[in-house]
Amino acid sequence: MKKKVAPKINLNYLVFSIAIVVFILVEILFYQFYHYVPIKLNGKDLKAVRGETVENFLTRIKKMPKYGRLIDVEGKAIADAKGEPPKIWVNNKFANPSYSVKNEDKIATQNGKDTKEEIKTALETVQSKIVYKGKGAFIYVIKRGRPGLKMVEKGQVSKKVVSDKWKLKPVDFTIGRINIRYRKVVALTFDDGPSKYTGQILKILKQYKAKASFFVVGRLVEKRAKLLKLMAGRGYTIGNHTYNHIPLNKNVPKKIKNELQKTKREIKKAAGIETKWVRPPWGLLNSSAINFVLKEKYHISLWNIDTSDWKRKSPKKIKEKVLN
Repeated sequence: MKKKVAPKINLNYLVFSIAIVVFILVEILFYQFYHYVPIKLNGKDLKAVRGETVENFLTRIKKMPKYGRLIDVEGKAIADAKGEPPKIWVNNKFANPSYSVKNEDKIATQNGKDTKEEIKTALETVQSKIVYKGKGAFIYVIKRGRPGLKMVEKGQVSKKVVSDKWKLKPVDFTIGRINIRYRKVVALTFDDGPSKYTGQILKILKQYKAKASFFVVGRLVEKRAKLLKLMAGRGYTIGNHTYNHIPLNKNVPKKIKNELQKTKREIKKAAGIETKWVRPPWGLLNSSAINFVLKEKYHISLWNIDTSDWKRKSPKKIKEKVLN
């Protein structure tokens, strides 16, 4: 029977292995006792990485204090992180978030306080109602009205009303709508130009010796001033259709005035004429718009047949719409 021989141990390998283990243990101990430093956070014992900023430390352990919220006039939160900033103290002194944490530091934090939105007081225009009588294309004033004025307190961000008080109550307008009844006529009107189609329209009108009215948009007049001059030179009526094609019933008096006056200037500049006709986009008006139009002695022209050619691309369907 063979005798079992114990395996030989490589002494060099053993020494090397022990050295590696000792080195790792030393590294762990060094890392624990040097890499981390004891600190206190809001009275609790914790460890921070030596030299890391207080902001990184608080973020890493998910204890970073938060900004306060913005609170509306009803006490409801309407926005996070819009209130007061959070506060950080180190050793009872306000600290910058970039402060480097040191051994035995005492850190305290506090979330930012909520902030209530400011209340804004303003005198607001309140549009009066417009009562229409009739269905014609031309309008006239039966009873003149006016917008009202109200002093309103509201939240600057939420726009929620805190209080309001009438300074001047609105008076309703009564507007009549009529057609020309003493003779059979058809008035052709074109809106939203001058456009890329205007040249074609002018050729057809010239071919049939037909008259027409064009209610033009100010910003397009700027781009096609020569075309507008040609239109006016041929005797076509030019009307004001605002500068940016905006709904006049949803805008303040200053905006309405600006839209109509800018277009008036562009027409004068391009064609040397002053128009007295206005067509509100989509036929929408409010009391401020009517008052301005009356003050400037404009005439308002609407319509009683809309071809809807912008959505009916077929000439046959447009013809059917008009004749029916």
